[in-house]
Amino acid sequence: MYNNWEIIETNNRQDYAKFVKKFHYTKSLARGCNRVFLLKIDGKKAGVAMYGIPVGSRVKAKYGDSTIELKRFCLSKGCVKNTASWFIAKTIKKLNKGTKVISYADQNQGHEGIIYSASNFKYLGETKPTQYGKIVGVKGKIHLRACYQKINGKYTKKAMLFKKAKEQGKAILKYSKPKHIFMYEVR
Repeated sequence: MYNNWEIIETNNRQDYAKFVKKFHYTKSLARGCNRVFLLKIDGKKAGVAMYGIPVGSRVKAKYGDSTIELKRFCLSKGCVKNTASWFIAKTIKKLNKGTKVISYADQNQGHEGIIYSASNFKYLGETKPTQYGKIVGVKGKIHLRACYQKINGKYTKKAMLFKKAKEQGKAILKYSKPKHIFMYEVR
């Protein structure tokens, strides 16, 4: 099986960017990350955990200034059972005591938060469903903000595309499923 498991904290984007873009379902990095941990198994990259400033503007007001978000978490294919909860537990031990870690499981991606439950996170409920734009016959969604976004007083190309499609009856606003909210308090 595996012989050598190593967790490295890094702030070098080159250490983790390609990995996250390959293995995280969003295929993107998150902004505002100030603690990034890389899991290496037998010298090969096997996981990334990215912690940072919560995305939601009201998160700190609701849960306290010591709240951070687990913004990206991903493992390579083929990791053994329980690798996710083991890796989360090890990275949480490296955070300051008193820190509250919030994370979300996206039901739109089929995520129910099993790794958070297995890692002793407390279930807090669900977010409100978010609205997004959908143009009939076009793959993908448009973030609600992008549907109406202006720059220097002019609608962006994406906003114009959505506006035109809506006028033609080919665009609709839909609601996504809410996300599950989990929290862990570092002791």
